[in-house]
Amino acid sequence: MSLEGKWPQTPGRPGPTQKHVGEAHGQLRGEEESSATNESERSGTNDLMEKVLSRPNLQAALKRVRKNKGSPGIDGMTADELVEHLRRNWPGLREQLLASTYRPSPVKRQRTRSANHVGTGPD
Repeated sequence: MSLEGKWPQTPGRPGPTQKHVGEAHGQLRGEEESSATNESERSGTNDLMEKVLSRPNLQAALKRVRKNKGSPGIDGMTADELVEHLRRNWPGLREQLLASTYRPSPVKRQRTRSANHVGTGPD
């Protein structure tokens, strides 16, 4: 049985949101697929990151941490130490976050003890 000259099965007739692409008549591209490559979607993500990294948003987050008496993170840095760290390093950190090039430092594993066993983990 030869498949030469046969058309591949298609998922139905193209509707108003689908269009033919490529050389093969049977290939369809939906609206969702084409919008994923649209530049405006990337700028929407960038707009969201700008809002997340805005000064008022970060100040409100720090205020909540202080109000809740948040404990230091895995790096041992307190909220007060964070303020000084950000004063020195914020422009570079912000640029890396917006460019999606920020890579956090690796976390050092610590041995922890509990009442029933000894394990590893960042406690």
